[in-house]
Amino acid sequence: MEKLTTKTASQLFRGKMEVGEGKKYNELVNMLKENFEDVNSNKCAGVIHRNMHNNGGYLRKSGSYYIMLSKDEHRRINHGIGKVHRIIDETLKEIKNISPDEFSDEDFDEYLEVMKELKSMYDISKVD
Repeated sequence: MEKLTTKTASQLFRGKMEVGEGKKYNELVNMLKENFEDVNSNKCAGVIHRNMHNNGGYLRKSGSYYIMLSKDEHRRINHGIGKVHRIIDETLKEIKNISPDEFSDEDFDEYLEVMKELKSMYDISKVD
C-alpha cells in the first residue's frame, strides 16, 4: 500500500469519484483508511482539508458534502480571480472569529468599517 499524502489522496478521490459527486466526510475517511496504511483520523482530516484548500485539491465543500470538481472548476476556483475570492473569504472568516472583547469601543467601530470594506471588495470581485 502507498503512503497517504495530499497528492495520493487527491489521486484516489479523482479515481473513485465522478465529477459533481458528493461524499460525506466519514465516507472520505473510510475511503482513505481502506486504501492507505497507518491512517488515523487526524491525518485524514488534514488531507481532506488540503484537498479543498490547496491548488492541487479537487474537492469543494457544499453543506455536509464534499463535491468532486471538474478540471475547469478546479482551475477557476484555484487560479486568478477564484483564488482572490477564496483568500478574501478565508480572511473574512478569520476576522469574524476575533472576540469583540478584544476591541475598545473606538476599535470596534473601525473593525465594523474594515469588515464592511472587505465585504464590499469581495462582492465587487464576484461580479465578473
